[in-house]
Amino acid sequence: MSRPSSPELVSMTIPTIDESFACRQRFGWSVGEVRLITSAGVVWLVDTVKAGHRIEVRAAGQAEAWQQAHLGRGRTSAASVPWPPARSPSSRCQRD
Repeated sequence: MSRPSSPELVSMTIPTIDESFACRQRFGWSVGEVRLITSAGVVWLVDTVKAGHRIEVRAAGQAEAWQQAHLGRGRTSAASVPWPPARSPSSRCQRD
């Protein structure tokens, strides 16, 4: 069996944006992203919060920002978010 080339190896180890998003949500993280246009250029911001812990990543590209968030890299802090969050009676997205 041949060893995968570099691009194949990278695609097997680095999750896609959708996989990173789904993984964070599956493990109870609140996630969000935004594309900011600044005087210095485009910046992607990925923000994840769970149980009062926050990971915020800023990167030039969307894929890079999600990769860094998935790996838990970025600015981390204890967020001022109450846990557990209050649920609205009309919330359609509830964990089973």
